[in-house]
Amino acid sequence: MELIEAEGNIEIRRIWRGFRLSLLFVVVACTLCSGLFARDLLWPEGRETLNDRSNLIIALIILPTLGIGCGYLFLCHLFNTTRIVADSENIKVKHGPLPYLGNKSVPTNRVKGLEVQKNGGVGRSRSGKNTETYYAVAYYEQPGSTRFLVSSGAMKKPQAEYIKQNLERFLQALS
Repeated sequence: MELIEAEGNIEIRRIWRGFRLSLLFVVVACTLCSGLFARDLLWPEGRETLNDRSNLIIALIILPTLGIGCGYLFLCHLFNTTRIVADSENIKVKHGPLPYLGNKSVPTNRVKGLEVQKNGGVGRSRSGKNTETYYAVAYYEQPGSTRFLVSSGAMKKPQAEYIKQNLERFLQALS
């Protein structure tokens, strides 16, 4: 993570760099399964023909869509950076270079406080091992009504705390 302080604003850059083996596995599995289904549908030579429309939908729509979606998410985790820029007027959150959900701009005068919250990934796998817990930085305009400010890119708790502390320090300096 990188913190850049300038006259009247700060910028926090967070590189995702999360190689997600599970996403890569899903991309490969969807591609292979889709290819096998398509081969059986288009060239049934010596195999039992698949005349069922549900197989066609699985082969040509569902599996490629899952593969493309997971592939895009995999690329985002490899290459994206989150930029949080705060100035006297707004706190802006942008993800790039690949477009990703969660870009937003919040007026600084609406942010009454910040907190770190759990954001998915909590639980146990089938093997009984703990899965990773991810965190988000949330803001509230009044106590009890929180909204996510930064919630993407599989953030660990120390990263979320770092973002929260630096934004709080900046907002206090504005007051």
